[in-house]
Amino acid sequence: LRAARVQLVFIVREPTGRIASLLELSRQFYRDAWTAQRALDYYCERLRWLEALTRSLPVASDAAFVTYETLVAAPGPLLRLLAQRMKIAGEFSSEYPIFDFTGRRGDPGRLIASGRVQAPRPHDPALMTGVDLGAAVEAHADCHRALERFSGL
Repeated sequence: LRAARVQLVFIVREPTGRIASLLELSRQFYRDAWTAQRALDYYCERLRWLEALTRSLPVASDAAFVTYETLVAAPGPLLRLLAQRMKIAGEFSSEYPIFDFTGRRGDPGRLIASGRVQAPRPHDPALMTGVDLGAAVEAHADCHRALERFSGL
């Protein structure tokens, strides 16, 4: 990750949508449906890892930080700014190719198979019933603060 040609882009999603998405994904596509606590713990663990990684980067790092919500709300403008910041000759596109493994490795959901960046559909509110998001909100805020130095798009 520290090689000169590597450019990091951090994308972080807010807790409610991400945890609901993890729960939905595990219930629809995997034999081992996650509990809300497992999804919450996973989310917090990943954010703590990102925060630690961010703090380990040199101050002069060219990394970029965007929120998932900004990306899906206005992918075209954000991707153009990102390409400029990264000094990419062409443009990034909100459309992407579908491969034979798309939907079978990584995210198996239908959005990934659409071939374009798009906002997720609303999640079933019942997924989040009784979930205490306090730890997730705190982990998100801590991670966001650590990543802020890369948010100048």
